[in-house]
Amino acid sequence: MDSQYAFETVQSQAGYPRLYTGPQPIRVQITLLSERLGISPEPAISNVERTCRAPLPEGAEGWFAVPSLAGLTGGPRGNPPERYLRGMRRVVGALCAFGYKRSWSGEPDRLLDVAIGHRTAECLAHIAEQQAGGIWVIPAQFGKRFAGASARRAEVVCTPDEFPLDLICVGAMLLAHPTRLPRLCDLGMICGGNGNSLLKTQPATLMIVGRNHAPEIDVMDGSVHHAYLGVPTGFVPQLG
Repeated sequence: MDSQYAFETVQSQAGYPRLYTGPQPIRVQITLLSERLGISPEPAISNVERTCRAPLPEGAEGWFAVPSLAGLTGGPRGNPPERYLRGMRRVVGALCAFGYKRSWSGEPDRLLDVAIGHRTAECLAHIAEQQAGGIWVIPAQFGKRFAGASARRAEVVCTPDEFPLDLICVGAMLLAHPTRLPRLCDLGMICGGNGNSLLKTQPATLMIVGRNHAPEIDVMDGSVHHAYLGVPTGFVPQLG
């Protein structure tokens, strides 16, 4: 196994919330994302049987619905970094409507400090070639596979078709799975598909963590790893 960033990992016994028992039926997920993000459920909901016939990769916990950036922002037109920022803000706004908090409320928007990572962008572009529409269906896991690891360490040890998920994907998965909402001492999530923006020279870590009163979306400087944080990842589906 590659030893790069091996020091950025700790042993973790943290798990998912007791009420979270795994991914919801995929059609339910697609419907929830359609309602909560205002994206058409088609053609994803019509193509479920074809998509989910693909083998589930080792390490995936099931099939999950995630939005495309075009679905969130109304199409591919415009400046890519600005469109991506609008997509993140839309997902964060939807999470906040369900009780999540932003650590930077009242301060400059910390989302300006992060951008989508190169590997994640490449894998999502591949998925865009496979699946049309504003909602995609992908194999994924919610963080336990890389509990205790930093985003950099998780990316190094991902399988060839695996990639760290960004805030847009992780946030959408949470919108479709309210019982995964992290509380204090539950496994929180590092959105490893996000790295530092061009405005910053040092790494930035975007996290969704459990707090006493409400889960919190936070951005911290540097590469972060903790026993109560895991890195959710997705897989490029092997569609025939």
